[in-house]
Amino acid sequence: MAFSVGLTRFVVSSHPDTAKELLNGSDFADRPVKESAYELLFHRAMGFAPYGEYWRGLRRISATHLFSPRRIAAFGVFRRETGLKMAEKIRVSMEKNDGVEVRRVLHFGSLNNVMMSVFGRSYEFGSEGFSELEKLVREGYDLLGVFNWSDHFPLLGFLDLQGVRKRCKKLVVRVNDFVGKIIEEHRMKRNIVNNIIGGENKVTNNCDENGDFVDVLLDLEMENRLSNSDMIAVLWVIIL
Repeated sequence: MAFSVGLTRFVVSSHPDTAKELLNGSDFADRPVKESAYELLFHRAMGFAPYGEYWRGLRRISATHLFSPRRIAAFGVFRRETGLKMAEKIRVSMEKNDGVEVRRVLHFGSLNNVMMSVFGRSYEFGSEGFSELEKLVREGYDLLGVFNWSDHFPLLGFLDLQGVRKRCKKLVVRVNDFVGKIIEEHRMKRNIVNNIIGGENKVTNNCDENGDFVDVLLDLEMENRLSNSDMIAVLWVIIL
C-alpha cells in the first residue's frame, strides 16, 4: 500500500519478503532527513547521511573501530560489572519500594555501556552527570520521534507551529557543550602524553587497542577530513 502525506510518500508492506526487498533496494538507500535530525546535525552521522562516499566512510570507520569483535570483547568485563550493578539496583529497589522501574535500570545499563566504549567514561546510578545525560537523551528521543508537520508540508516550516526547530536549537547548544568538552578533554590528554613520550605515532598506534571511539575519530580526523561538527554528530547519534 502506498499513500502520501503532503510531499512525503509512504510505502507500507505487510509481508516480510516484500519489506526485505524494499530495504535492500537502491531506491530506498537514502533515509528521509527529518527537520529535527537535520537541526541536530544528524545529517552528518551515519543514520541519516545520504548514501555516498561520506556515508561509506562513516560505515567503514564504525565497522572497523566500534563494532569489531575485538573491540566489543575488550569491554566485556565492564559490561559484566554494569550488569551486576543493574541487578543490585533491582534488588535494593524491590526491598525498599516493593517495585522497580525496569526501564530506567535498562536505560542506565545501555547508556553506561555506550559511554564507556565510545567516550571512555562511566556513571553511577542517579549521579548528577548521569541525570544530565539522561535529560539530553530523553529530549533527543522526543524530538526525533515527534510527528512534525513541517517534514511533510515545507511551507509550514517557516511557522514552526510545533516548536520543534526552537527545541532543537536549544538542545544543540547543550549537546555541543557536553560532547565538545569530552572531545577537548581527549585532545588535552593526547597532547600531554605526546609531550611526555616525544611523538604522536606512539599514541595513535595504540588508540585502536587501548583508546575509546573518540580517540579513534581524533586519529582519523585529518585522514577522513572530519570536522569538529562531524565528530560531535557521529558521537551523539551513537548515544541515541
